[in-house]
Amino acid sequence: QEPIFGNTTYTMGNKSAKKGGGESQPISGRVEQAIPDLQQDWAKVKGKPANKINWKKTTIDKKEFAQLMDSSFSSDEIDGLFQLYDPNHDGTITWAEYICVISLILDGTLEERIKLIFNCFDEDGDGELTKAEFATAAKRFSSANTAIDSLVDSVFAVCDLNGDGKVTYSEFVAWQMTHPEEFKQFTGSVHILEGDAQ
Repeated sequence: QEPIFGNTTYTMGNKSAKKGGGESQPISGRVEQAIPDLQQDWAKVKGKPANKINWKKTTIDKKEFAQLMDSSFSSDEIDGLFQLYDPNHDGTITWAEYICVISLILDGTLEERIKLIFNCFDEDGDGELTKAEFATAAKRFSSANTAIDSLVDSVFAVCDLNGDGKVTYSEFVAWQMTHPEEFKQFTGSVHILEGDAQ
């Protein structure tokens, strides 16, 4: 399956933040301005000066990622956010993945943001969401005040339009479009669809 970034290559100046073909888009100005601070934070986690890090090869694991996040996040929220920043689900986050996700969150289109959330929920990367994947996502992210199992049952019943026991990306988008408030409650701490979407 193609990563959520599709064929878009995000670039910083003349440097590519993600290898691949297709249309090239610059990293947003807001992100580009923040890169020195983001690099300093990353360097602190890695325990070495920013100028000693190979930015093309550096990665962080979940424990290091947690150090970059707000300390008020629960371990479930950290797990979920790690999934968001690790689009290929290889257990590490590269600097390029980190910057691309930040750029998508800040300046991505609505479709790019929905793909980002879908990919985060799709733990095995097969392009379909199972009820178990929905349950895991609900435990990590949901801001609903109802029991998780009943929430998952009701949401999954609405999303699984053809009744095959799996939710495809198109079914996921249909749910977001027809039930935006429910979608917002379900995605909770990872809800990134508002703001400056293009």
